[in-house]
Amino acid sequence: LNRGLSPFPGKQVAWTELGFLSGEDLGRPIPAGFAWAQNVTVAQHAAWLAEAATLSAQSGRVRMMIVWNVDFPDTGGDDPMGGYAMFRRNGTCPACDTLGTVMGAR
Repeated sequence: LNRGLSPFPGKQVAWTELGFLSGEDLGRPIPAGFAWAQNVTVAQHAAWLAEAATLSAQSGRVRMMIVWNVDFPDTGGDDPMGGYAMFRRNGTCPACDTLGTVMGAR
């Protein structure tokens, strides 16, 4: 944040496509190109999104945070985008609960 905003004093940033991949409940292994996320749990996914929102709000330097992604369906194969979704395959949304808490909605 500091490095990116240093040339723009007094300006704020917008996080776009901020997300965390969890393959815990994909029902198949994460593709090899995304192996760095193979041990990320759905609980971590939810906690990290909430932490990003908290840190962003506390910084006073973030105007907007767009989560990647809310409900992208799992298309299988080598595309793990469904693993970034807040709404999981089983219909639950642990990240909705954690984000709702830090945003004061729950």
